[in-house]
Amino acid sequence: MQVWEDPEAFLPERFPLDQPMPTEQNTDYRYIPFSGGPRKCVGDQFALMEAVVALAVLLKRFEFSLVPGQTINMTTGATIHTTDGLYMNVKERQAVKQQQPAAAVVA
Repeated sequence: MQVWEDPEAFLPERFPLDQPMPTEQNTDYRYIPFSGGPRKCVGDQFALMEAVVALAVLLKRFEFSLVPGQTINMTTGATIHTTDGLYMNVKERQAVKQQQPAAAVVA
């Protein structure tokens, strides 16, 4: 093959931490596919924008509050997250009166 002698074999020793890959520079992203570098996900910025819009729509329509008495335990990994989930009460917001645009004055 072009890069590996036996590309289908599982050989973790091919990826020593102190040496660059045969076909690329030594980057911080070579062990985390799709996070950055040459294999970065092409849709990551769209996904982030979509998540922000979805959150804004939910917060506009619903009120969220923590279920009383729960203990929040956090842990870290690739991200910071709760170990046991986060239980929320969800209540639909009262309808907000939409303001009518001011009538245009035609001269």
